[in-house]
Amino acid sequence: MTDEKRGPRRGRRSPKTPIRLVPVMDCRDARERLLESDDPSDGGTLAPELADHVATCDACRQLAGELTRLEQAWRAIPVPDDSERARAAFLERLSSPAALVVPRARTRRPTHAPARWLVAASVLIALGIGGSLLVSMPRAHASSDVVERLVHWNLDLSQAPSPAERSRIYAGTRRA
Repeated sequence: MTDEKRGPRRGRRSPKTPIRLVPVMDCRDARERLLESDDPSDGGTLAPELADHVATCDACRQLAGELTRLEQAWRAIPVPDDSERARAAFLERLSSPAALVVPRARTRRPTHAPARWLVAASVLIALGIGGSLLVSMPRAHASSDVVERLVHWNLDLSQAPSPAERSRIYAGTRRA
């Protein structure tokens, strides 16, 4: 199976090559398990595959050390003075039977749905009426001689020297 000049075939190892053990856990899994563990210290009760990974990985070993220091610092915080009293009150509550809580009948909140529908219908009606007025409004058509007479009449009214003269022009009794 092996050619003496070329060495062993690819994909096969020679009997003299030692088997290299590769850790089966990656850093992401190891970090998750370290964060979930109760005691992340090296001497703690870590699972064997996690302990092997921490022993071979510098980053995970550093995280385990930081978690251990954090755990020790947390445990060094003194307990508050009234913690025993709070604990006793909590245990007292647990030992007494809980009061039966009867849910209240739900009262139905008034809804504003009819008013909303009324407003929506009013808006639609107004839009319909406005649209129909705009579409069906007749356009004024006038011949050029009517427009010319109106322009002259307007000019005469605006240039009249007195209100009496304007009243005469407006009434149609023009001075010649």
